[in-house]
Amino acid sequence: MNVGIQSYEMRIMFAGGDDTVGWVLGCLGEFNKEETSPITHVGIITLCQRVLVG
Repeated sequence: MNVGIQSYEMRIMFAGGDDTVGWVLGCLGEFNKEETSPITHVGIITLCQRVLVG
């Protein structure tokens, strides 16, 4: 029995464009550096964004 250690599972669903996806996945990568990330499932809903050029 591990006293003081909680075990839990986290699932994340987010929606956004390229910048949002990059930002969220970058943050999740920071959690995973220590290999203690409780995140096991990630869902991405892509949204169309209009890019205005020049």
